[in-house]
Amino acid sequence: SAFIYILATACTVPVLCYWCLFRAPTAITMAFLCYVGWFLLLDSKAPKSGKRKFDVIRRRRQWYNFARYFPISLSRTAELDPTKNYIFGYHPHGIISTGALCNFGTEATGFSTLFPGIDLRLLTLAVNFYVPF
Repeated sequence: SAFIYILATACTVPVLCYWCLFRAPTAITMAFLCYVGWFLLLDSKAPKSGKRKFDVIRRRRQWYNFARYFPISLSRTAELDPTKNYIFGYHPHGIISTGALCNFGTEATGFSTLFPGIDLRLLTLAVNFYVPF
């Protein structure tokens, strides 16, 4: 499973880069170059440091629509002490992990309301941050 993911990424990324640099319209080429520059110069350590948490983006209206479309909900079965550390497991994981994204990566289902004081980060493979789609 991981081998197929890495192989698919290894095959897709060069094709995407070639298309963005040589075949795409100028606006897409410029956007691609800006993304690569931003990633290489400013954000290359984000997958390992967890520094890419922006509450403004986590609370965007699109995530609420996303949660209603699938439909995704979050329920609390116990109170959690905000002074302790927790690890939340999610299954199924992998490519169909929309529930994890919606519940733990955004505020669409009201995580901070249900669990006040818990500082939450959604973890994934570092290679997922290297592909711009």
